[in-house]
Amino acid sequence: MAMDNYEYFKNNFDELYGRYKNKYIALKDCKVIGFYDSFAEAIEKTAQSEKLGTFSVQHCSREEIDGYNFYNGNVVFGIA
Repeated sequence: MAMDNYEYFKNNFDELYGRYKNKYIALKDCKVIGFYDSFAEAIEKTAQSEKLGTFSVQHCSREEIDGYNFYNGNVVFGIA
């Protein structure tokens, strides 16, 4: 599932960037389900309504698109 979100992010980056420039966007089923100012906030807020492992978070930034930073909800980085 997460790779589908990632492919959606890559394939629609220009449109997403126009809407969510420099935000962290939560994606589920190839749809934006939230946007936030920080990675931690994106995980914390989205995990309140969605099960970890069912969504991904991408930073919608031109500086990072070439590096393809990717978060899969199956991995938790110190967020309680």
